[in-house]
Amino acid sequence: MSRRIAPGAFCLSGLAVLFLLAPAAAQQPETPDGKAALQRHRQLRALLKESVDLPDFQVPLSFNDALRLIQHTLDDAHKAKNVLPIRVDAEALLAEGDQSDMPVNFPPSPRRQSVAGALRFLLAQLPSRNAMFLLRGGAVEITTARGASPKRLLQKRYLLTFEKRPLAEVVEELSVLGGVNVIVDVRIADKVKAPVTASFSNGVSVEGALRLLADMASLKVFLTEEAAYVTSAANAQALEKEQWGRQEEERRRAWRDLNPLPLEDPPPAPSAPPRSGKKEKASAALPGISTGVAVIEPPVLREMIDTKPLQAGTTLDKVFDLVRRVLKEKGKGARLVVNEAAFAEANPDAPDIKETPVKLPADVQQLPLLDLLRLAISRIPTNDAACFWRQGVLEVTIVERATVEALLSHTVRAKFERRPLSEALKALAELGGVTLVLDPRCARRAEFAVSGDFRHGVRLQNALYLLTNMAALETVTVENVVYVTSPLNARRIREERAPALPAGVRAFPWAANPAGVERIPAAQPGVYYPLFGKREMKEAP
Repeated sequence: MSRRIAPGAFCLSGLAVLFLLAPAAAQQPETPDGKAALQRHRQLRALLKESVDLPDFQVPLSFNDALRLIQHTLDDAHKAKNVLPIRVDAEALLAEGDQSDMPVNFPPSPRRQSVAGALRFLLAQLPSRNAMFLLRGGAVEITTARGASPKRLLQKRYLLTFEKRPLAEVVEELSVLGGVNVIVDVRIADKVKAPVTASFSNGVSVEGALRLLADMASLKVFLTEEAAYVTSAANAQALEKEQWGRQEEERRRAWRDLNPLPLEDPPPAPSAPPRSGKKEKASAALPGISTGVAVIEPPVLREMIDTKPLQAGTTLDKVFDLVRRVLKEKGKGARLVVNEAAFAEANPDAPDIKETPVKLPADVQQLPLLDLLRLAISRIPTNDAACFWRQGVLEVTIVERATVEALLSHTVRAKFERRPLSEALKALAELGGVTLVLDPRCARRAEFAVSGDFRHGVRLQNALYLLTNMAALETVTVENVVYVTSPLNARRIREERAPALPAGVRAFPWAANPAGVERIPAAQPGVYYPLFGKREMKEAP
């Protein structure tokens, strides 16, 4: 039974909400107990899944008071003190314009919510909408997206000592201490069992420790925007080269946008690269993924709805109510979410979408639920509505937020351990709401067992990239579909869909530069330099 605590009646000395204010102190290396932090990390994950009663939160509270009330509720439930230590990076929040004493409130329902859900709800009420929490060093740390970026977390310094410890254990310990995703390539499972010994008595960053310890086992660390990937030296080099190529293509695309030129005579399309003599044997289609959509729509979306009551004319709001009623009765927990804020933000002068009149054709007596919803939202005057299915939620929003690029940027949390790649892809597609198609010629590779721990949260695009790389496959976006195929075929598709260069202009053949040192080549006529923004273009000799 949780106790009711009046707002403001808290004693700072008796609580575990720590406010990190001094930037100089944050730069000093910490001396953590790695094994204890790992054990504490597992306990915290279980605590975040526990539910708390919310009636005690139905009073005016500040952000600080709400955090302390959550702590007291868990302390009472476990009859212990400091069950859920929370660190608040007040300096990072202040830089985003957030104050830790800002008022917050909880809605009357639901009456119970998980601790993680309650924390996310609190953070969503801060004005910047940029706050988040993560598990680091045996505590829940509240900071901003910038403060929780892997680039910053990997530079945190610690005093560490390892003596004849398996590399796999050390990597997991560093992941917990630093609060970052560290993924180990399953193809090097034998090498990560090698014992390593190191003493960083003067402090070392998480990135530095990872690189040095991985090198002891003849491995390398490849950094993405969301995670550190421990893999073989050859694979890390190939990934760096591929990353360099993507960055180069982004620079070229940005440069073309700044230098539009009319194309009088479009150059011929680039020829396809020569195909190797060895062909991949076509395999039988994998059920539910290789022949089409990986997001398995539930049967309730195909439930036939009698449209006779709607043919005389109704409003979009009543259609939404009908869809919600059917989902509640037959959807096994499925629900409809209408992102009204997105419509209002995109079209501030447009009327409320709920009042949109809807009239169905007289010759249509029945429609599947999903088709009815799509037909109804097509009547919105702004003509920018879309819907998609994700994690048991049928969401209606603007087209811009339902594109494959927007869905791939969403954060997903999952863990896979020795799972076939095809199963992992299905799970990620369901979590992210994307349409994913697997090349049936690569079905044999899709049976490869992959492992990855993304419970800290990772962008869907990066999770797909890491897992497909383990099976020597790649993803390429075609319209609103994520296509998983061989690297050679993915490269061919990108080249076919890439915009051509203006006539008389050729691209400079940049060499890979692992050290990251940009070298300015000598100026040549007819060459454009995307890295350095050269704007003047001349006729090619």
